[in-house]
Amino acid sequence: MDSIKTKIVYNSQNFKNSHKNEKTDKKRAKRLWYKSTSFSTPCHKESKAAVQAQQSWKQVLVVKLAFNGLFQAQGASKGSRILEVGCGWGLLSTYCAKKHKAVATGADIDRNVLPYGMLHAEINNVKVDFIQKGFEQLRKKDLEKYDILLGADICFWDDMTDLLKNLILRAKRAGVKQVFISDPVRSPFESLCEYFNEDRGGEVLDWIAPEPREILGQILKITF
Repeated sequence: MDSIKTKIVYNSQNFKNSHKNEKTDKKRAKRLWYKSTSFSTPCHKESKAAVQAQQSWKQVLVVKLAFNGLFQAQGASKGSRILEVGCGWGLLSTYCAKKHKAVATGADIDRNVLPYGMLHAEINNVKVDFIQKGFEQLRKKDLEKYDILLGADICFWDDMTDLLKNLILRAKRAGVKQVFISDPVRSPFESLCEYFNEDRGGEVLDWIAPEPREILGQILKITF
């Protein structure tokens, strides 16, 4: 499996300190590959910003890397303009920029996670833009800049189904060509898949990641 370099940091203060010393610390940072730990997934609404969903670092990373084979077979080509929504630490957008030479942007409602994404892009020697916007804040004029919309492990609350449905419909009107949403198959994701059936251009693909431990999930692929 291809790997993405990552630096393990735990809070804003740790980030500021490590970033301040990045010149002396860069060699050590580049030696750090994904490790088993946990981190906080940012919430999609400011009112829920204090609520954090703890997830396995390896699990979330593997969910994101599951896009790799899909892109090689039928998705992104070099130079594709990609927007990762609910990007968190920017792992998927960084991976797309590094592995697929994509012009990548990560968007998240939580401004506190964006510096982590910037650091991941930096230590992987790629350019990724990061913007502070939630699902409902991404309007048609924002989405017109992109060919592909991505989301990984972002369907963890029931009210996210409608938010994502409306976002995807705006993306269609904006001229986005494809949407890929991956999930370990929670009920909000299943509801999203039911709406975007074959008549609306949707296709549900099963995937399995054999390492670091077996993880099963699905990817909703929508082609306009």
